[in-house]
Amino acid sequence: GKSDAEVYDLYDAKIKEGTQTAQNVRNALSEGQGADAVKQVTGKSMEELENMSDEEAEAFSKAMEEKYGN
Repeated sequence: GKSDAEVYDLYDAKIKEGTQTAQNVRNALSEGQGADAVKQVTGKSMEELENMSDEEAEAFSKAMEEKYGN
């Protein structure tokens, strides 16, 4: 058992790490690196992925999870 404060600190660190990773990926892809690979894997361009509604993104996420696992 950890205290609530410790759990919140761990959660905040994990969120920050995920946000930084996502930003690094976004930066690399915006420079053209891997954009074709993303389209091959997902069937969607980066622009299509970025412009999805929340509902579309949730459905897409579930479909990718079913297809590739997590």
